[in-house]
Amino acid sequence: MANDETDAGGPRPAQQLRTYHGFLIGIRYVVLAHIVIGSFLILAFCTSTAWMGALAVALVELAVGLFLARDRETVGWPSEMATLVMTTAAESGQHAAARPDQHAHPAE
Repeated sequence: MANDETDAGGPRPAQQLRTYHGFLIGIRYVVLAHIVIGSFLILAFCTSTAWMGALAVALVELAVGLFLARDRETVGWPSEMATLVMTTAAESGQHAAARPDQHAHPAE
């Protein structure tokens, strides 16, 4: 009996990729919501910034966040900058195992 997760006995990577991509898109907007709401509440209640100032900051964050979080067909400068900032050293191939010279002790 065939399992719903497999196609002729093997995994369906296209479906898994779509699910993973959808999950990442959802995470983008959840993080953006936390940033906007959190900064609004902190500025409105914990600083001397007035409600209008907190609202202005939140709206700017929302506009920039929506611009950067949207899904694009082509890679532009916003995507390149976001990738540069969010890529870890391990993902970029610059982790300790790839560069053993960084951990060498100077000769005494």
